[in-house]
Amino acid sequence: MFKFILPFLFLFSVNLYSQNYLWPTDASNALSSSFCEYRPGHYHSAIDIKTWNKEGYKCFAIEDGVIERIKISPFGAGKALYIKLNDGRRAVYFHLQRFTKKLEQKISERQRAEKSYSIEWWPKNWPVKKGEIVAYTGQTGIGVPHLHFEIRDKKSRPLNPLKFYKNVRDKIRPKLKELLIIPQNETSLVNNSFKPQKFSLVQQGKIYIIKEAIHASGLLGLAVSGYDQADGVNNKIGFYKSILRLQEKPIFEKAYDRLSFKNTRMVDIDIYYPEKARTRKRFYKLYIEPFNKLGFYDRNLGDGLVKVKDDMLDFEITIEDYYKNRSTVRGKILPGTNRAVKLNQFSVLNESVYLKLTVPRQIKSLKFYSGESTDKLKEITYYEIIEHALNGIENIMFVKVRLADKGDFIIQSVFENKYGQSIKTPVYLNNLQKQKVKSDLKLFGKQLYLSFDNMIDSESLTLNIHHNGQFMESRLNIINSGAEFVFPAKKFNMGDLSFNLQDLNTVYFDTTFTPHLFLPNQVQSFSFYED
Repeated sequence: MFKFILPFLFLFSVNLYSQNYLWPTDASNALSSSFCEYRPGHYHSAIDIKTWNKEGYKCFAIEDGVIERIKISPFGAGKALYIKLNDGRRAVYFHLQRFTKKLEQKISERQRAEKSYSIEWWPKNWPVKKGEIVAYTGQTGIGVPHLHFEIRDKKSRPLNPLKFYKNVRDKIRPKLKELLIIPQNETSLVNNSFKPQKFSLVQQGKIYIIKEAIHASGLLGLAVSGYDQADGVNNKIGFYKSILRLQEKPIFEKAYDRLSFKNTRMVDIDIYYPEKARTRKRFYKLYIEPFNKLGFYDRNLGDGLVKVKDDMLDFEITIEDYYKNRSTVRGKILPGTNRAVKLNQFSVLNESVYLKLTVPRQIKSLKFYSGESTDKLKEITYYEIIEHALNGIENIMFVKVRLADKGDFIIQSVFENKYGQSIKTPVYLNNLQKQKVKSDLKLFGKQLYLSFDNMIDSESLTLNIHHNGQFMESRLNIINSGAEFVFPAKKFNMGDLSFNLQDLNTVYFDTTFTPHLFLPNQVQSFSFYED
């Protein structure tokens, strides 16, 4: 008895899961938009089916059911049809040109009765059969002619319609453009910068590589930009699945299978929004923010963040469309340093300079150059280390340097660490600033960044910070004639925040403002009266 019943039950459950729905229109099998594509302020809850810029193609009931709702508006979805299927799911059609004659007659009666073009009607007992014509494609509401088509589950949550169809022609791999690596806190750097860094992706055969070396330290988040396409159409559509592997182990996976309308406005958390705000480029995160409530992720894998310590890390990013066309990025993150050579003291005697320097511990080679400008430096042929002591993770060196030419007042140190990373730090030997410093202050979500161009270190260069009644001094991270400082937003308190950067009597940067910290999932308010 059981030998016959168990196989029957198994076959029945598989059949129910893989419902054989009819394709909703005779317009085409081509997509112009995919499920969960980015839209300003929300996710796209459907697939858009191309109608080749024409109207009037037939729309069919994809399964037996009843017409549950008709909504008509000059905006948004335009003329919309909702069918409740016999299995409890719903099929939704937007931007329709018109309905069947019987439906049009009833709709006209209701519009006249309500004296309004815009109506919402819930018919009672209006059955439809699979394959029955229910409407025609159009361009009502918004956009060019197309059919916006959704399948929703029994709780009215949109499902990826491609789960039920295999007739979309797609053998094209997603196209990837750039990788973005985002430092997650004030102790994390990428290629000596606190700011997020972009890397071009170069296709070589079936994989993408990064030609530029990536040196990093601390906690990082990765994000990728690009788009997908399908056969026979030029439209750029969204990705379906993203996977990040570190040392061959998956640490992040996301797939757009189901959408909850209550979380659709979290769409800007799924991308790295500060970059979109600045450049309009969308980078899709391969990590999960603590306040992210979206349901697309395999949360058993963790948050996807990468922690760089002393070892090289291999990573692999796989981007898929729904039909398993894959594009892969392979790269390496090399350990880097978050410290440049810093000048503590100096004195000049004849043609020699005596320098007291703080040098990172992982030093492989150290060279010096001198000159009267940073673009005309000559290598110093002679220097000697007079004293050398280890202070924690740094070297304190007392160095005698013979200038390349008498009268040089800029010395540039170039050190290479054990990872092959070279860092240049120019230093002034007098207090006569020859170049105009350019300053910039930007907020990158969780971090406030100060950056300075044409900045050169000196013995007395100091950044003074006043905040909430407290005072502290700090040194800038000066590399390659540029300087950075990061102030984490989590340190914001009520009260003024002031930054003052000066070298003896020269003030390069002086600003005061009042920051306000807004946190996710908390009710907060802030009123201000200036621009």
